Amino acid sequence: MDVDIEYHWTQSQRGAPALQIGTNLYRIQKKNKNGTIRLTCTDERCNASVTMYEDKIKYMRGIHRHQERILPYHIGEMVHEFRQVATKDLRTPLPQIYDHLTKQFVCFSFYLNI
Repeated sequence: MDVDIEYHWTQSQRGAPALQIGTNLYRIQKKNKNGTIRLTCTDERCNASVTMYEDKIKYMRGIHRHQERILPYHIGEMVHEFRQVATKDLRTPLPQIYDHLTKQFVCFSFYLNI
């Protein structure tokens, strides 16, 4: 594959290692002797799969036959950070924490041209 696809390693709901590409989640199906890893979509009805070699996506196959399953990674990270700050700083009102974090997110996304 000539195009670099952004992905993140995360965990499934049961705690197993999973790969997130956009709003789709893949679980490890098989590790081959040649060093490739085959991952399949976590939705059982879906036939989408990914093949990785040396931490690079080599092939993407199939069509996702479901709605978006999870938040995009950068938004999920912002929600996680919001929860962390809100539980540590109980005196600061939630709207103020939200405004502070969204300003950081807007500046960061402008920097990345998202």
